[in-house]
Amino acid sequence: MLVKLVVQVKPLPTPVQAAALEATLRACNEAADWVSEVAFECGEFKNTGLRRRVYGEVKSRWGLGARSPARHQEDVRRVHHAEGEPEGRKPGPARLEALPPGE
Repeated sequence: MLVKLVVQVKPLPTPVQAAALEATLRACNEAADWVSEVAFECGEFKNTGLRRRVYGEVKSRWGLGARSPARHQEDVRRVHHAEGEPEGRKPGPARLEALPPGE
């Protein structure tokens, strides 16, 4: 028999840690905004194409780790596909089936 213990924790960062977390979140938000702008300007929403355009810039410009740029471009792709094409067309059934449920 497997028993799972679930514990709720509340992070209590020191003032220095809190400042670092806030700075990181601000950098992530700025990077995500920029990735979205690039995607819509060039019309590139596919995973690999968008990654080629933004990956290096996000790493160097915002000093974020390697995983963060990939997350930003993936989030932009998901939002784009969920909301439809920039011209207002909605994604077809094949595109919707490719997205995880609820997205």
